Amino acid sequence: MNKPSIEIDKVVSKNAYPLSQIPVIFNWVDETALNNLSELIAQFFQVPVTAIAFNANNTQWLISKIGIEQKCLSIGNRFFRDIVSQQGVLEIPDISKTAYTNDIPVLLNQNIQFYASISFGLINDFVGTVFIADFEPKKLTEQEKKAFNTFANNINSTLKLNKINFQKLEKTNTPLPQLNSAVKQISESILTDYENLSDDSNTNKSYWLEVNTQAVFNNKKLVDIDVKSELIDITEKKNREANILTLISVMNSIFNAVSFAVIFTDTDGIIRRINKAGLDLIEYTNDEVIGRTPEFFHDSNEIMERTLALSLELGQVIMPGKDTFVLKACLENKVDANEWTYITKSGRRIPILLSITCVRNSNNDIIGHLGVAEDYRAKKRAQQELIDAKNAAELAVYAKDSFLANMSHEIRTPLNAIIGFTELLSQSKLDKVQHDFINHIQVAGDNLLLIINDILDLSKIESGQLVIESYPFSITDTLQHVQNLLKIKANQNNNDFSLSIAEDIPEFILGDKGRINQILVNLAGNAIKFTKNGKVSISLEKIDENTDFVTLQFTVSDTGIGIPEDKLQAIFDRFTQAEASTTRKFGGSGLGLNIVKQLVSMQNGKLSVQSTLGKGSEFQFIITFQKVDCVSIENLRDNTLNAQSLGSLSILLCEDNHLNQILAKNVIQKFGFNLDIVNNGQEGINALINHHYDIVLMDLQMPVVDGYQATIHIRNVLKSNIPIIAMTAHSLVGEQQKCFDIGMNAYLAKPFKQIELLEKIQSVLDKNRFDEKKLLHMPQEISTHTSGQATKLDLSYLETFSEGNEEFILQMIKLFTQQVPKDLILLEQKIAEQDYPGIKSVAHHMKSSLAMFKLDHEVQFLQTTEHNAKNSIISSNIESDFIAFKKNIEQTLLIMSDY
Repeated sequence: MNKPSIEIDKVVSKNAYPLSQIPVIFNWVDETALNNLSELIAQFFQVPVTAIAFNANNTQWLISKIGIEQKCLSIGNRFFRDIVSQQGVLEIPDISKTAYTNDIPVLLNQNIQFYASISFGLINDFVGTVFIADFEPKKLTEQEKKAFNTFANNINSTLKLNKINFQKLEKTNTPLPQLNSAVKQISESILTDYENLSDDSNTNKSYWLEVNTQAVFNNKKLVDIDVKSELIDITEKKNREANILTLISVMNSIFNAVSFAVIFTDTDGIIRRINKAGLDLIEYTNDEVIGRTPEFFHDSNEIMERTLALSLELGQVIMPGKDTFVLKACLENKVDANEWTYITKSGRRIPILLSITCVRNSNNDIIGHLGVAEDYRAKKRAQQELIDAKNAAELAVYAKDSFLANMSHEIRTPLNAIIGFTELLSQSKLDKVQHDFINHIQVAGDNLLLIINDILDLSKIESGQLVIESYPFSITDTLQHVQNLLKIKANQNNNDFSLSIAEDIPEFILGDKGRINQILVNLAGNAIKFTKNGKVSISLEKIDENTDFVTLQFTVSDTGIGIPEDKLQAIFDRFTQAEASTTRKFGGSGLGLNIVKQLVSMQNGKLSVQSTLGKGSEFQFIITFQKVDCVSIENLRDNTLNAQSLGSLSILLCEDNHLNQILAKNVIQKFGFNLDIVNNGQEGINALINHHYDIVLMDLQMPVVDGYQATIHIRNVLKSNIPIIAMTAHSLVGEQQKCFDIGMNAYLAKPFKQIELLEKIQSVLDKNRFDEKKLLHMPQEISTHTSGQATKLDLSYLETFSEGNEEFILQMIKLFTQQVPKDLILLEQKIAEQDYPGIKSVAHHMKSSLAMFKLDHEVQFLQTTEHNAKNSIISSNIESDFIAFKKNIEQTLLIMSDY
């Protein structure tokens, strides 16, 4: 419908109607119809203020209104001219930023900021307009402007129909007495019903009433007006409508007031609403965003990477687009939060945390998606500061550990020769005086080694690298070993040194024998050192036991100098002793008790001390151990170590220090083994190529090629699995694990005892023989499978979904090579730990990745493994099956690398 053109001069200057005549002039208007239209307009645009008005002489008469009390508004001349002359929508996004601030004081007093109006024609010399207003600045979209124009046309049509019907009614020559009588009946009916509705006290209360009347026509002439006196109280309905409009206004205010960016998209992923914070963040206007998808201000590379990761995670091919953002939230019916990067209009990259939620109606149907984006720049900066601080702290720790380790290396290298040759010399024929000298040298060397070990242990504890091991051992033998070790020192101090073990102590327990030995040697050694001509005792008793665990209490007591009460807690601090003179008189570093305290704590134990100055001290620690089945420990009883049991061995020593070469030669020859010596790793590699050896003893720091480089070459180039034992004085934190990671089989720190070297040789030989035996007994099906090698990748599944998109396939391969090796390591770890839930989870996660590349045999292995883990079953041949599985996956990864 075309709106008529309006002559402004005619509107402004023609007739000036007195206010009292305005209702009479428009007595033909159907206010109910206009009120319905006003409510519809308010709800459509979600605004608190709407009005339909007739304009003349700088005045607006509000025929229908919502959210405003006044019946007419006085308007400044400039604003009035703009209202009545505007073709189309007159939009003022923010009144406070325009020149109209003095023209519409009534609206400004109500804090109106947004205003938009449109005319719907000239009615009785008045310009008809409809306007909307809001308390927040805003801007209409092009679609909203078109809807506004449609509303104006509907109002114009409604009014024209009202006027036609009224003019027909005037021609019926309605008898005036009948009209007056009808009006009187309506008034009396309203008064009667109002009295019934109103309460006794609140006579000023307002009601909304609906009166129904019926006109009776005969041959299109009004002959009677039937007043049924039917009044309906619609006050509650009107209040609800007002509350709805208020709620809409409040929700709009909240939507635009939150500091996070809020974006609402429909089911097709099209943006329908975005708040002010979102527009400020991406630097676009409302018109530039509404109707588009969020991808245009996202990083396209991130979208592709997230799409590929989601495809692997869900086991189905996801194409970049809406599903990349919302699919997981919809499938899991919960908030899905991920980090993204927004690219602003000016090109700035802003990290954000985007939380996606599916919006559902009362029938649980998805009607859209809500995204809430948090600006992550501040958190990223804080995170980076924490990372920098952590790196700085780690560098400081590394520098300290490196210094300690290097110092220990410089000390251990000559100390290894001193202790080693002293041990060899003590086994030769000596007279009594020479034997005493040798004993003194051994004691001095052991004390020096103890101090070095304390410093390194402290460094390992601080950096979290000291690990409490768990293996079966005899606690009785351990205590007897401690007594034998310290007996000579106790005799030198004229001490009565006793050991008491309760009869109900289990012979074997599961724990760390070395650390228990270290704790007892430290405590008992201190007791002996600070006691002269007295008593020192070690006792062990059981304080609790059940089917699986036993709790033991170790007690070390003495009758020595004792500790002042105010120093009892300080003695556990590092570099601290009870008295300042103690170090000068008795020696020691002040680290022993601090290490004891931490070792007990690492085994979930409890350490306590009681002491009386001048009378002695008593240290107690309580630790709970897992019990060991005696049937599975029978081999420990007869495991007497001797070189003859190992047979004739051929050993290669890679060592550049001449003293250590001579020492090792004497020790190895004493064992009855054959020994060849080379000066560096390169000579060692050449020797392995030309000769057969059973074991390699590998020093780590050597010229030309060091021990690390030589080991890597032996494993990767020579493809040899010969046992390699690392022998080094460079005891840096994490050194042992580094040796294991590159393929070494054992680690021995210098200086070492002869028995320690022999134990290491036996352990690596037993392990190597076990691995060979296990491979020989591998099932035939697995052996056949591992002997074959895949020749190409099966990309048929991906090609079906990618529709020839080579980049997509390459991205999927890249993701596979990044994720699957991590899963492979994790699955191997879970199998070793017999972690059933962990095995089930990793196997399930890997299946979809492998299925994409048609690795059917490997998928079958994962399905069987997952099923067994679900039922808490570990197959007897799981380890051999996994070796074959791992080998095939590694072959696939190599082929992918070439692809």
